Amino acid sequence: MPQPTTPRPALTATVSRQLVHRSAIAETFLTGWERPGPDWFTLCAQWSRAHRLHVSPDRSPYEPLLVAETVPRCKALFAHAEYDAPSDRCFVLREPHLTTRPESLAVGAALSLAPALPAAAVDRALPADVVPVPFDRPRRRRLRMDTAHPVFFHSLDHVPGMLLLEAARQAARVRVAGLTGGESFHAAFHHYAEQDGPTWIKVTGEAGTGLEVRGFQGESPVFECEVGAAAR
Repeated sequence: MPQPTTPRPALTATVSRQLVHRSAIAETFLTGWERPGPDWFTLCAQWSRAHRLHVSPDRSPYEPLLVAETVPRCKALFAHAEYDAPSDRCFVLREPHLTTRPESLAVGAALSLAPALPAAAVDRALPADVVPVPFDRPRRRRLRMDTAHPVFFHSLDHVPGMLLLEAARQAARVRVAGLTGGESFHAAFHHYAEQDGPTWIKVTGEAGTGLEVRGFQGESPVFECEVGAAAR
Protein backbone atom coordinates (compact mmCIF):
# COMPACT_ATOMS: atom_id res chain seq x y z
CA MET A 1 0.00 0.00 0.00
CA PRO A 2 1.55 3.38 -0.93
CA GLN A 3 2.60 5.56 1.98
CA PRO A 4 1.04 9.01 2.26
CA THR A 5 3.38 11.78 1.21
CA THR A 6 3.92 15.01 3.06
CA PRO A 7 3.08 18.05 0.89
CA ARG A 8 6.16 20.02 -0.03
CA PRO A 9 6.42 23.36 1.73
CA ALA A 10 4.87 26.15 -0.28
CA LEU A 11 4.78 29.95 -0.34
CA THR A 12 1.02 30.39 -0.23
CA ALA A 13 0.43 31.23 3.45
CA THR A 14 2.38 31.48 6.67
CA VAL A 15 2.32 28.94 9.45
CA SER A 16 0.37 29.95 12.54
CA ARG A 17 2.09 32.92 14.12
CA GLN A 18 1.58 31.35 17.55
CA LEU A 19 3.88 28.49 16.55
CA VAL A 20 6.78 30.90 16.09
CA HIS A 21 5.96 33.18 19.04
CA ARG A 22 5.14 36.27 16.99
CA SER A 23 2.27 38.71 17.43
CA ALA A 24 2.19 39.82 13.76
CA ILE A 25 1.64 37.64 10.70
CA ALA A 26 4.06 39.89 8.81
CA GLU A 27 6.84 38.77 11.16
CA THR A 28 6.07 35.04 10.92
CA PHE A 29 8.22 34.42 7.78
CA LEU A 30 7.80 30.62 7.70
CA THR A 31 5.29 29.24 5.21
CA GLY A 32 5.59 25.46 5.51
CA TRP A 33 7.84 22.48 6.08
CA GLU A 34 8.29 18.79 5.43
CA ARG A 35 10.05 16.01 7.34
CA PRO A 36 11.98 13.81 4.89
CA GLY A 37 13.60 11.80 7.68
CA PRO A 38 14.02 11.48 11.47
CA ASP A 39 15.02 14.83 12.94
CA TRP A 40 15.48 16.22 9.45
CA PHE A 41 13.35 19.06 8.13
CA THR A 42 13.04 21.17 5.01
CA LEU A 43 11.12 24.41 5.18
CA CYS A 44 10.20 27.50 3.20
CA ALA A 45 10.17 31.09 4.34
CA GLN A 46 9.21 34.33 2.65
CA TRP A 47 11.00 37.46 3.76
CA SER A 48 9.50 40.90 3.50
CA ARG A 49 10.76 43.08 0.65
CA ALA A 50 10.76 46.10 2.96
CA HIS A 51 11.62 44.86 6.43
CA ARG A 52 12.42 47.85 8.64
CA LEU A 53 15.40 46.21 10.36
CA HIS A 54 17.01 43.80 7.92
CA VAL A 55 16.58 45.25 4.42
CA SER A 56 18.95 47.88 3.07
CA PRO A 57 17.40 51.30 2.37
CA ASP A 58 17.94 50.83 -1.37
CA ARG A 59 16.42 47.33 -1.15
CA SER A 60 19.58 45.68 -2.41
CA PRO A 61 20.84 42.58 -0.50
CA TYR A 62 19.08 41.27 2.58
CA GLU A 63 21.07 41.69 5.77
CA PRO A 64 22.73 38.45 7.02
CA LEU A 65 21.06 38.92 10.39
CA LEU A 66 17.70 38.29 8.73
CA VAL A 67 18.85 34.67 8.52
CA ALA A 68 19.58 34.76 12.24
CA GLU A 69 16.16 36.31 12.80
CA THR A 70 14.56 33.40 10.94
CA VAL A 71 16.34 30.56 12.77
CA PRO A 72 14.57 30.98 16.15
CA ARG A 73 11.25 30.76 14.34
CA CYS A 74 12.32 27.41 12.88
CA LYS A 75 13.28 26.16 16.31
CA ALA A 76 9.98 27.17 17.87
CA LEU A 77 7.97 25.76 14.95
CA PHE A 78 9.58 22.32 15.09
CA ALA A 79 9.47 22.19 18.89
CA HIS A 80 5.72 22.77 18.94
CA ALA A 81 4.55 21.15 15.71
CA GLU A 82 6.86 18.13 15.58
CA TYR A 83 7.94 17.46 19.17
CA ASP A 84 4.80 18.52 21.06
CA ALA A 85 6.46 21.16 23.22
CA PRO A 86 3.85 23.06 25.27
CA SER A 87 2.67 26.28 23.65
CA ASP A 88 3.94 28.34 26.58
CA ARG A 89 7.47 26.91 26.36
CA CYS A 90 10.04 29.63 25.74
CA PHE A 91 13.37 29.27 23.97
CA VAL A 92 16.65 31.17 24.27
CA LEU A 93 19.69 31.57 22.04
CA ARG A 94 22.89 30.21 23.54
CA GLU A 95 25.70 29.84 21.00
CA PRO A 96 24.42 30.70 17.51
CA HIS A 97 26.80 30.22 14.58
CA LEU A 98 25.90 31.78 11.26
CA THR A 99 27.53 31.77 7.82
CA THR A 100 25.79 33.24 4.79
CA ARG A 101 26.54 33.53 1.09
CA PRO A 102 26.25 37.12 -0.15
CA GLU A 103 25.07 36.01 -3.59
CA SER A 104 22.16 34.17 -1.96
CA LEU A 105 21.00 37.30 -0.13
CA ALA A 106 20.89 39.54 -3.20
CA VAL A 107 17.45 40.66 -4.35
CA GLY A 108 18.52 42.68 -7.39
CA ALA A 109 20.48 45.73 -8.35
CA ALA A 110 19.66 49.05 -6.77
CA LEU A 111 17.29 51.09 -8.92
CA SER A 112 18.04 54.49 -10.38
CA LEU A 113 15.03 56.66 -9.59
CA ALA A 114 14.05 60.23 -10.32
CA PRO A 115 14.46 62.66 -7.40
CA ALA A 116 11.43 62.70 -5.13
CA LEU A 117 9.62 65.43 -3.28
CA PRO A 118 10.35 65.65 0.45
CA ALA A 119 8.44 62.90 2.26
CA ALA A 120 6.84 65.38 4.67
CA ALA A 121 5.31 67.26 1.74
CA VAL A 122 3.04 64.30 0.99
CA ASP A 123 2.47 63.09 4.57
CA ARG A 124 4.82 60.13 4.25
CA ALA A 125 7.46 59.06 6.74
CA LEU A 126 9.82 57.43 4.24
CA PRO A 127 11.28 58.88 1.03
CA ALA A 128 10.77 55.47 -0.63
CA ASP A 129 6.99 55.97 -0.34
CA VAL A 130 6.93 59.26 -2.29
CA VAL A 131 5.56 58.88 -5.82
CA PRO A 132 5.34 62.36 -7.44
CA VAL A 133 8.50 64.08 -8.65
CA PRO A 134 8.94 67.89 -8.74
CA PHE A 135 7.08 69.85 -11.42
CA ASP A 136 8.34 69.66 -14.98
CA ARG A 137 5.67 72.22 -15.92
CA PRO A 138 2.86 74.00 -13.98
CA ARG A 139 0.54 71.58 -12.17
CA ARG A 140 2.00 68.52 -13.86
CA ARG A 141 4.17 65.91 -12.18
CA ARG A 142 5.66 62.69 -13.39
CA LEU A 143 4.86 59.47 -11.53
CA ARG A 144 7.92 58.12 -9.73
CA MET A 145 7.76 54.34 -10.05
CA ASP A 146 9.91 52.09 -7.86
CA THR A 147 9.24 48.53 -9.02
CA ALA A 148 11.04 47.17 -5.94
CA HIS A 149 8.42 48.74 -3.67
CA PRO A 150 5.96 46.30 -2.02
CA VAL A 151 3.05 47.92 -3.86
CA PHE A 152 4.28 45.86 -6.83
CA PHE A 153 3.09 42.72 -5.08
CA HIS A 154 3.69 40.51 -8.11
CA SER A 155 5.29 40.81 -11.52
CA LEU A 156 3.35 43.31 -13.63
CA ASP A 157 3.74 44.99 -16.99
CA HIS A 158 1.54 47.91 -15.94
CA VAL A 159 1.30 50.38 -13.08
CA PRO A 160 -0.85 49.07 -10.17
CA GLY A 161 -4.12 50.89 -9.65
CA MET A 162 -3.34 51.41 -5.96
CA LEU A 163 -0.14 53.21 -6.89
CA LEU A 164 -2.15 55.57 -9.10
CA LEU A 165 -4.59 56.25 -6.25
CA GLU A 166 -1.67 56.98 -3.94
CA ALA A 167 -0.26 59.30 -6.58
CA ALA A 168 -3.62 61.10 -6.65
CA ARG A 169 -3.61 61.44 -2.87
CA GLN A 170 -0.07 62.75 -2.75
CA ALA A 171 -0.55 65.13 -5.66
CA ALA A 172 -3.66 66.58 -4.01
CA ARG A 173 -1.75 66.96 -0.76
CA VAL A 174 0.97 68.97 -2.51
CA ARG A 175 -1.52 71.00 -4.56
CA VAL A 176 -3.10 72.58 -1.49
CA ALA A 177 -0.81 72.95 1.51
CA GLY A 178 -2.39 72.43 4.91
CA LEU A 179 -4.85 69.73 3.89
CA THR A 180 -5.23 66.24 5.14
CA GLY A 181 -3.96 63.64 2.71
CA GLY A 182 -7.40 62.66 1.47
CA GLU A 183 -10.67 61.66 3.10
CA SER A 184 -12.62 60.42 0.08
CA PHE A 185 -11.84 59.12 -3.39
CA HIS A 186 -14.06 58.75 -6.44
CA ALA A 187 -12.01 57.32 -9.29
CA ALA A 188 -12.54 55.99 -12.81
CA PHE A 189 -9.87 54.00 -14.65
CA HIS A 190 -9.87 54.08 -18.44
CA HIS A 191 -7.01 51.78 -19.39
CA TYR A 192 -3.71 50.39 -18.15
CA ALA A 193 -0.75 52.66 -17.50
CA GLU A 194 2.21 50.90 -19.07
CA GLN A 195 5.54 50.78 -17.25
CA ASP A 196 7.64 51.49 -20.33
CA GLY A 197 6.43 55.08 -20.67
CA PRO A 198 6.04 58.08 -18.35
CA THR A 199 2.77 58.62 -16.50
CA TRP A 200 1.84 62.24 -15.83
CA ILE A 201 -0.32 63.49 -12.96
CA LYS A 202 -2.25 66.78 -13.13
CA VAL A 203 -4.33 68.38 -10.37
CA THR A 204 -7.05 71.00 -10.73
CA GLY A 205 -9.60 72.44 -8.32
CA GLU A 206 -9.46 74.11 -4.94
CA ALA A 207 -9.77 73.10 -1.30
CA GLY A 208 -13.32 72.62 -0.09
CA THR A 209 -14.70 71.78 -3.53
CA GLY A 210 -12.73 68.61 -4.17
CA LEU A 211 -9.56 68.27 -6.18
CA GLU A 212 -9.63 66.64 -9.59
CA VAL A 213 -6.58 64.49 -10.31
CA ARG A 214 -5.98 63.10 -13.78
CA GLY A 215 -3.35 60.68 -14.99
CA PHE A 216 -2.34 60.23 -18.59
CA GLN A 217 0.34 58.76 -20.85
CA GLY A 218 1.04 60.79 -23.95
CA GLU A 219 -2.36 62.22 -24.84
CA SER A 220 -4.30 59.18 -23.58
CA PRO A 221 -6.20 59.46 -20.27
CA VAL A 222 -5.39 56.68 -17.81
CA PHE A 223 -7.56 57.61 -14.84
CA GLU A 224 -9.32 60.44 -13.10
CA CYS A 225 -9.98 60.77 -9.39
CA GLU A 226 -11.80 63.30 -7.27
CA VAL A 227 -10.02 63.61 -3.93
CA GLY A 228 -12.00 65.07 -1.06
CA ALA A 229 -9.85 66.70 1.60
CA ALA A 230 -10.39 68.88 4.64
CA ALA A 231 -8.32 71.65 6.19
CA ARG A 232 -6.16 70.68 9.14
